[in-house]
Amino acid sequence: LISNGLQNSSVGSITFCGSNLIAGTYSNGLFTSTDGGLSWTQTGAAGEVINDVVAVGNNVFAASMALGGNYLSTDQGLTWNFSGNSYYSKLSASDSLIVGSGFGYIEVSRDSGVSFGYNTPAPTGTFIISNHITNADVYAGTSYDGVWKITISEVTGIDDSHIQAAFHAAVHPNIFSDESTLFVDEAVLTQQPRLEVLDLSGKIVRN
Repeated sequence: LISNGLQNSSVGSITFCGSNLIAGTYSNGLFTSTDGGLSWTQTGAAGEVINDVVAVGNNVFAASMALGGNYLSTDQGLTWNFSGNSYYSKLSASDSLIVGSGFGYIEVSRDSGVSFGYNTPAPTGTFIISNHITNADVYAGTSYDGVWKITISEVTGIDDSHIQAAFHAAVHPNIFSDESTLFVDEAVLTQQPRLEVLDLSGKIVRN
């Protein structure tokens, strides 16, 4: 048993990020261990139910049931910030992509959990209860209706199959009302990218 500090919490999800372990609990939010699970510290979302956690690079995204929304850590689970209020029951990740699914939809993050968009309804008549994302496709496990697949390019309307390098872009602050700063790798600019500003529902408000 390696749960010193977890306070008898029910752990519904767990992931590695760098050398840290991050646990999402059903009763007291997020806990992080920096020593392989020998000891744990409550690091975020105290008292909240965490549905799932995934890691991409140094980022960890946690889906919460709370009305306050989800959480993002950019330092391997040591500190957390609010990150939107879409409801996700399940998460999965591949490269810099994260997919979050509710019963009736999926949403995709293309920037390691910093923002989500491209709200895509579940197949007609189905309820999504699990998902898995690759660098090309999203697979949705449904209740009594099998497994469905949709390509990332169908979800986002962007075909990334010709891009070989891993590019990076970031916005700070990410949640904003008036001004924000966009940081983009030079390699991104050589591709003449289409830049979109989305609201929290995934609607494009600026091209």
